[in-house]
Amino acid sequence: MTDWTVRNVRDLDWTANRMGSYCDLLPGVDGEFAVNLNVLGKGQPMALYHHEPHQEGFLVLRGECELIVDGETTALREWDYFHCPPNVPHVVVGARESPL
Repeated sequence: MTDWTVRNVRDLDWTANRMGSYCDLLPGVDGEFAVNLNVLGKGQPMALYHHEPHQEGFLVLRGECELIVDGETTALREWDYFHCPPNVPHVVVGARESPL
């Protein structure tokens, strides 16, 4: 049997810092799949330029951002998806006045 859940994002615990705001929509346990939500303002990076030992995926739901991968910058907008393989340096940065 599969466990299922319904969660309202407004009811989750959000953390705000100089890199925007974020919450764990579906926290990963023991290295399992996780889903996080991030809200970024203009010029706010989601993290430091870094790489992870596992793959990651980024879906832009609203707004625009700059994606920097291996030192190359690409613009992303609503509904763009970025698949990041393991060990690829990257960062996402908010690009407009309206939140990303």
